[in-house]
Amino acid sequence: MSQLLPASPVPYYRGPAEAAFGMEPLVVTGNTATSAMQLDDWALTADGSAVHPGAAGVLIDDVTAYAALTARGEGHWAVTSEISVDFHDPIPAGAARLTSTATADHCTPGWGHSSGTLRDEGGTLLATLGQRVRYFPGDDSPHHRAHHPAGSLSWLTSLDERLELLSQDGPHTEFRLEFDPGMHNALGTLHGGVSLCFTELAARKGWEASPNFPGEPFRTSSLQVSYLRPGVLDQDFRMTVEIIHASRSMVIAEVWNRSAAGEVLTFAVATLHRVATM
Repeated sequence: MSQLLPASPVPYYRGPAEAAFGMEPLVVTGNTATSAMQLDDWALTADGSAVHPGAAGVLIDDVTAYAALTARGEGHWAVTSEISVDFHDPIPAGAARLTSTATADHCTPGWGHSSGTLRDEGGTLLATLGQRVRYFPGDDSPHHRAHHPAGSLSWLTSLDERLELLSQDGPHTEFRLEFDPGMHNALGTLHGGVSLCFTELAARKGWEASPNFPGEPFRTSSLQVSYLRPGVLDQDFRMTVEIIHASRSMVIAEVWNRSAAGEVLTFAVATLHRVATM
């Protein structure tokens, strides 16, 4: 049986990804991490009628990761291995702020896990969250960089504009994810929350581009992302969506995020449900 170690302090790094996605300061108390994000026009769908569920990706990743980090052993740090999100309610189109809380709930000498929630400003439960991390010998020195203050200029103007449709062939769709240097985390590689954000967006856009799409609204109900290798920020990324199941009420899609050299950075499975049946 695993037993959580005494909670270790975790220095918070608010980098360009956090600034771009409207992250507020993150607070760690014991084994629990809490933070919030400000939504803006960049999070809206192209027609302005809804908020992309993946817009909360950086908030989800940061809060669950920092919670799991509190259970690390002395002289260790962690990298994300897997993030799972179960979406329950859509983010209201007029929402201005989202909050998230997560707590470390399991650890072994090499692995840790945290569970949490995502809520809107009225307290409505939007999603339940989980993150698994791998601990490794290391220190927190990358997190002691200069922070990007609130009000910093953001490189993010629209999520939709960052994802360009390249090709569509039956259940197979390919996108180009436009890279920006501001997408990095404290280690200088692609932020896991940024990858989660565009993975969710690609899954829905891939289904909407599919010849089997019935023209009715579908909503992401769950997303499970496995992080296979760090993404070097030097060129655009390629996101591939494969629809592996489609019925009148449910769609399952696989999503790969690859580097320009073709290396698989993340692999995800997304489940979408027809809105009329939810």
